[in-house]
Amino acid sequence: MKPIKKIKKTKRAFILSAQELVGLALAIIILVTFISCSVKYVGLLSKGQDSFDKFVSDIQTLGETGREGEPKTSLLILDPGTRVLNFWSSYINEAIFCTTDDVEEHWLGPQDKCGGNDCICLVQEYTLEETDTEGTFCGEEREIKRVTPTKMRCIEISPNYYVYGIGFDTWSNYETRVKRLELQMIKKENVIFICQNPPCTIPEKPILHPVKSPKPQQ
Repeated sequence: MKPIKKIKKTKRAFILSAQELVGLALAIIILVTFISCSVKYVGLLSKGQDSFDKFVSDIQTLGETGREGEPKTSLLILDPGTRVLNFWSSYINEAIFCTTDDVEEHWLGPQDKCGGNDCICLVQEYTLEETDTEGTFCGEEREIKRVTPTKMRCIEISPNYYVYGIGFDTWSNYETRVKRLELQMIKKENVIFICQNPPCTIPEKPILHPVKSPKPQQ
């Protein structure tokens, strides 16, 4: 009777070539970089929106309980490509802004999102359409660009007061990095004046709110 041969078990090593190792390493680096950038991007969006909410809360606190003439500061963080706009109830369908490059920007407003009140809105995404027409709202003929927000967060402002932005062109961020604005607020009667470069200089003849401005005495 022949002896039974024992079967030897051998371990086969899984060996990657140098080229495969390099490819695997690159894939891991790309994946880690993508995850890191995604986390940072989401964090920035949340930070910008939280800052906007705090900014509007500071306005509301000053409007309701703040002392007249006492300056207050508020930090506004703007993510790349975002802008904060103030819509009065009388112009809730469209707001016009005069830019520094001789352009008249017509922004589509929040329409019926504000319940008939003034609104402050954080525009996070928008589309821009250049037109062949010219407008004279800014004092001289300028090219009109129509801007339609596609992602916008709006917060209503109390009917007891209204916001007057001094130099609204500073409330935007066209850069590729986060922008931090230290804004100053001053309450005068039922108006909250806001500017970026303190101390705020209140205009001698500010544009009157069509609804909330005091009626001139007869």
